[in-house]
Amino acid sequence: MHPLSMDKRKIGERKLLDKSRDGADAVCCWLIHGFFVLLFFWGWPGIAIPQVSVYYKNFVRHSEGEFCGHVPPVARFQVYRNHQYDTLLTENAPRWEEMGDPNIPGSGVFGVELGNFPGLQAGDSVSIAFYCRQTQQRGILKARVEGIPWAYFPSTLRLRPTDFPEPPQDLRLNWTTSGERRLEWTAKAETFYDIYRKALYDTVAGGQCRNLYVRIARQVAEGWYVDLTAGQVPHGYVLIPYRNGVAGPHSREIVDYPPAPVHLEAAVVSGEGLGVALSWIQLGDTSGFQYHIHRSRESDFYPDQSTRIGISKQARFLDTTVVAGERYFYRVVPVNAYQIPGEASHTVGITVQMPKTSDPDLDVLFISRLPRYPRYEVVYGPPEGYNPHLKPGTEHRKHYPDPGELMRYVAVIRNSGGATSPPFQVIWRVNGIEYARQTIAPLIPGQRVRHQIRLPWKERPDTIECRVVAADSSREVSYRNNAVTIVSHGLAFRFYIEASARAFFENRANPMGSYSFEDWAQLHIHQLNAFFQQAKYPPFAPDGVPEAVFLDTVSYHPDGALPVYGTHAPENLMWDGQWGFRGDASSIAYFRDVVFEQQRGMDWALLHELGHQLGLIDLYNMDVQQSEFRVIEPRTGRPPDLEPIAWDVLYYCSRKDYLMHTNFQAGISDHSAGALWRNRGRRRGFFGDYLADIPAENTLILRDASGQRLRHARVTVYQMQDNVIPNIPKYRGITDDQGRFVFPHVTDSIYFGGIYTKNPFSSYVFPDPHVVGTNAVLFIRVEKGDSVGYHFMDICDFNVAYWSGNRDSATYERTIRIWRNIPPASLPNPEEPSVRAFRLNPIFPNPFNHRCLIAFQIPEKERVRLDVYNIGGERVRRILDALLLPGRYLFAWNGQTDRGQPVPSGMYFVVLQTDTRRAVRKVLLIR
Repeated sequence: MHPLSMDKRKIGERKLLDKSRDGADAVCCWLIHGFFVLLFFWGWPGIAIPQVSVYYKNFVRHSEGEFCGHVPPVARFQVYRNHQYDTLLTENAPRWEEMGDPNIPGSGVFGVELGNFPGLQAGDSVSIAFYCRQTQQRGILKARVEGIPWAYFPSTLRLRPTDFPEPPQDLRLNWTTSGERRLEWTAKAETFYDIYRKALYDTVAGGQCRNLYVRIARQVAEGWYVDLTAGQVPHGYVLIPYRNGVAGPHSREIVDYPPAPVHLEAAVVSGEGLGVALSWIQLGDTSGFQYHIHRSRESDFYPDQSTRIGISKQARFLDTTVVAGERYFYRVVPVNAYQIPGEASHTVGITVQMPKTSDPDLDVLFISRLPRYPRYEVVYGPPEGYNPHLKPGTEHRKHYPDPGELMRYVAVIRNSGGATSPPFQVIWRVNGIEYARQTIAPLIPGQRVRHQIRLPWKERPDTIECRVVAADSSREVSYRNNAVTIVSHGLAFRFYIEASARAFFENRANPMGSYSFEDWAQLHIHQLNAFFQQAKYPPFAPDGVPEAVFLDTVSYHPDGALPVYGTHAPENLMWDGQWGFRGDASSIAYFRDVVFEQQRGMDWALLHELGHQLGLIDLYNMDVQQSEFRVIEPRTGRPPDLEPIAWDVLYYCSRKDYLMHTNFQAGISDHSAGALWRNRGRRRGFFGDYLADIPAENTLILRDASGQRLRHARVTVYQMQDNVIPNIPKYRGITDDQGRFVFPHVTDSIYFGGIYTKNPFSSYVFPDPHVVGTNAVLFIRVEKGDSVGYHFMDICDFNVAYWSGNRDSATYERTIRIWRNIPPASLPNPEEPSVRAFRLNPIFPNPFNHRCLIAFQIPEKERVRLDVYNIGGERVRRILDALLLPGRYLFAWNGQTDRGQPVPSGMYFVVLQTDTRRAVRKVLLIR
């Protein structure tokens, strides 16, 4: 579900309300376990995936007054204690939680824990130098630890223009012939450099590196330095530049130790006995490397001599000392050619039990396209939910490769079976023609390899296939996963999966016949592409939707790491779409009971969610329920006599029988296909923007149930707003002698006094529709003699007409099938309103969240003021101060002050007054 979506009912088991993360950011400082801690939280607290977020966006301001939204390495800071510059912390300092465990594995991208200073105590002073390199501004935050425990909440840190030196961009590390570390960089004139070093094994809770940097050299003017004191202990280095006594931000860190292995896999193998096969990938140059294998019965263990069980010179290891039924946890520590150990891998756990299969399974998991460029970053408003546009400052981002740019296509191949594979060949085909071929050595169970080709980016897309073929005719678990085909210009997806969910898929055969989450995911990618090809709608898509998606990346996470709401994935702009698969009990039950038991292994609702990732809206937002229908029949004074179609639904969207409504297996409607066709070849990020494609002039031809044209019939049109159809006529008129009603461009006077509208779905809020369709339904009342007919009409036909080439004008024929015999009664007909009283109507809706409607009437020409006051009697908004003619009027309040600032939740008073009269209504704002 898109963040702007308004879920009106639970759809299947997968629908979850998406909660906006705006306002979830906070800056918080407190003391725990004797340490002063400065923490920055954002998004979902406590999750195990570092979020690329600007934690200080409500804390640090540029000199011009706006918040600093830049992120490292553009924004950087360093932290000092007691004005001592021999040690410092930076933004990579690890963060803790109350029990002393790290709440962010790895570096902890944003924030700093002052507890990383050893022996911090009451009376110590701390200072943080914050740099924004984009604006060349700096600010210093100073505080003193007043006591322990101590909670400190910083206020605004104002940056100031400062002529600070830039850190070197080319810091590199080499080795001398005698084995010392030599740092090199391009030195600038009149600039000196202090060199700081950290020790990787100086750790805090959970075995994380403290990332405390100690100064080992001062005022170095040359562009090199040899560290003679490091020995065989792993270290990291940063440089701080000085010019004219002013310090600049620190450089990027460079290390002398290998990075942690990635994609550590564990699989049980059977032969003469059960064993655990470990495999991993070590990035970079691995010449002279060896790997120390560590094992424990505890999941959170730290590798040391007591846990080491073996050494391997290859990125694989077979542990034959396991016991059936027991559970083990493994980590791998790389050691480089200089005998310096690196960072340990993540932990992988496995229970030793007989594998599901004793055959190998060569499996092409996915193909990644590199380099990656971000999709569009889109913001909405004002007003909220309207006016989609690129986020300011991102207009010139590169989103596509340049023509001729050399792209890498990297296939990730794994043995997903339970036995070692034979040697095999990797064969690449481009547009059906063989492009590359290579023989690969056998893979143990769970082992991965990467294989890549390079192709220049072309104007026309290439079809790229990677296939694996075993060197002999040995059996495999499945042959259907031996190849993956992508389109070079396709839209890229990234999937995330937690450990328990992955274990579920690896212990249950999927429709491909394999035991692999990635294969199951590829089935859904294939089905979505099939829906595109089947969506043939002349004239705009006679051959189907010219679009394709592919699975670019799968990443693996511990249970509880992924967000509970929304896409279950952290924000990331590098892919066109994302989705996460959680490992909690309810998610596993859904996979087991619904996906595999009821739907034979297909998660059809997932295809609906992936449609949102491509910018398609929930079509059920155009359904109308009885509680959302507020129209009053003028001849009876009661709601129109409408029978629900099902449950309490008065109207289903005209495309209800398709994927983006609730029939997930039925494919793509002409409306969704037109939206995809309209945005074909375009990176994603926009959502629902296509609803604005409406012909300039629109005409209805109305017929009765017998097919006869309704000539000279009175027509009243009401428009949904915020998923409610209010009792406020928007257009009124009479059909001509051909039964035609032309939508005017000026509303009825009762609708905000008569305003200009670009098209039938323009509103008092914005000229274009809300991007998720919350005002995309019209209710049409037709009056002919003693008969009154009713009809609903949504935006879909208007959009399809536009995409079919009718941009200037379009005509829609509608048969009114719901008729009621209602002779004119004594109730006054609002066609000719007679306003005799001064009245402020009840506010609608009440309570409200982001917008309420205020309707009133005046019986004579008067100067009218319409104001909003808070509970303290302070005026927060003047909505109207004007001379008005007699009549009915409608206005809106968006919960903001005269200066455009949001007001807090609470009770407010709407006051309508003239020189002689006054009326007041209460309204409750709930944010």
